[in-house]
Formats: sequence, structure tokens, C-alpha cells
Amino acid sequence: MTPLVRVEALSQHFRMRGPLFGPRRVVHALDEVDLEIERGEAVGLIGESGSGKTTLGRTILQLYPPTSGRIYVDGQDVTGARGTTLRALRRRMQMVFQNPYSAVNRRKNIGEIISEPLRVYGVANSRVRTRELLDLVGLPAAFLSRYPHEVSGGQLQRVGIARALALEPDFIIADEPTASLDVSIRAQVINLLADLRVRLGLTLLFISHDLSIVSYLCERVAVMYLGKIIEVGPKAQIEREPLHPYTRALLGAIPTPDPRQRRLKSAPLGEIPSAVQRPSGCYYHPRCPLAMPVCASEYPPLELKASGRWAACHAVPALESEGEH
Repeated sequence: MTPLVRVEALSQHFRMRGPLFGPRRVVHALDEVDLEIERGEAVGLIGESGSGKTTLGRTILQLYPPTSGRIYVDGQDVTGARGTTLRALRRRMQMVFQNPYSAVNRRKNIGEIISEPLRVYGVANSRVRTRELLDLVGLPAAFLSRYPHEVSGGQLQRVGIARALALEPDFIIADEPTASLDVSIRAQVINLLADLRVRLGLTLLFISHDLSIVSYLCERVAVMYLGKIIEVGPKAQIEREPLHPYTRALLGAIPTPDPRQRRLKSAPLGEIPSAVQRPSGCYYHPRCPLAMPVCASEYPPLELKASGRWAACHAVPALESEGEH
């Protein structure tokens, strides 16, 4: 079956302002990323801040034109889409942004914010549809006349979700939608997304650094490090026996309330390297406890391993053998 969304060798480079004379530095935000998302699937995209997660989401939606690579939707190449093609694509693919306050026009009330995409696309009965969307995300009709500063962060994020659903998209990218919310509100927003995904049959790419949320919401996990996908697999397998040393370090850093629970061995993560001056070979090798000489000279390809998962690591065969014992 053709995946709903597929990216091949997708790269995103940003040129930085530099001196008047001399070469300009380049930020390699994405580096030949390959990823497939099946229709109706929820994929979690995890990694440290600065790993390229948000850039990948925005490049898939072509909010940032890709530097190179291809983007396919339902098997159709939509890379560099413009005009009516891009307009139709935007209707099918929407984003829920991390900070709800910076994602809305604060001079407009809630009703205007939600109905704006309906007006832009000429949807009939936009007032009725706006009320339906507000009810869909669990907010009363009285909110239509309120302004962003008159509601809480959690309520405004619900408004952002309603706006993203206004045009009945197939695909939603949720970019750390709970990162700016209080802990007590996060569960409500996550439960709302889980419920809407089932009710509306949505395909979801959920970007987060919170592995517990990804574990609850997603069936499959993709791990990013310095602009590259380094491991992809079913959630349960990655949680039980992660292949890549970086994934092991991420999971090992999660606190557990049970001191008897077995924890994965991991090295301190330290700081992620610069995306301007990346390490040679495998980008993770300066921080990796299992680094070998080959890791400093050759970047490992993302390959299907014996365990049935995808990983980019020279040490994976040894790790797989370790997991069998």
C-alpha cells in the first residue's frame, strides 16, 4: 500500500549571515532524511532540541522549500508545489504549532481565528462549521467572542487544533503541542488528540522530546539526531530493546519511579554538536560509548537490520547479539 506521506533524501540547509567577503556558513538542519508514514498511522518523531524535528515537519508542509530531496503525498511528487497544487496540498496537510500564543493573531477573536481557513477556501456555512469545530475540541460557543489573552494556554491550544481541523485534512503534524503548557493541562490536550485521531481517521506526525507522550500516542517511533533519522521501528520494540546507542541514552535518561526496574546502560549525553560544523563520519561518535574507528570516518546508512527495524549504526550487529542473550 502506498504511504500517505513519504520523503526521500530530504535536505534543508539554511545559509547564515556572515562577513561581507568570504564564504557564508551553512546550517545543515536536515540531511537526506528518508521517512514513510502510512495512512491512519501515528508516528512519533523524537530527539533533542536542535536535532531537526521541527524543520522536518515544516519542510514536509513546504513552509520551508526543501534544499534537495523529494516529498510524496499518496504517491504523487509534490516537491516544490505552487499555485493551485500547493493550495490543494495545504488543505490536506495542517500543523498544530508549539506555542499557541505566537501561532495566532491576537487582534482577532477565537471565532475569527478558527474560521479564517474556511473563509480563505470559500467553505459554505463557515459560521456553523466554526461552532462545530469549537464543540469538537471541547470548548463552549461563548468562546467565539473571546480574544487570545482572555483564555488559558490549554484552551488556546485547543483553538489551534480546531483551526488545523477546519478544512478536514488527512494529515496533521503536531509540533510539541504540549511543551508550553502546564503539566496538569498536557494530559487533556494529549487525550484530545488521541480521541480526534480515532474519530476522524487522522494520520499524525507527533514531534516531541517527551518519550512518555510519544509512547502513549504513537504506534511507531522515528529518532532524529543532528538532521538525520537514526532509528525507526515499532514503539514497543524501541522501548524494550533500542538498537542505536543514542536511542538507548534517551531512554536511559527517563526517570522511573520503580528502583527495581531494569534501566538501560547509557553514557551522559552532553551537548549536541553544531549543525554548522558537524563531526566527521557518524555524527554521534564523539558522544558514543560504543564508537569504533570506522565511526569516525564513515557515516552508517539507515538500513533494515536483523531485528526487522531500521537503524544507522555500525555497532548494531553487536547490540542485536547482546539483546539475544
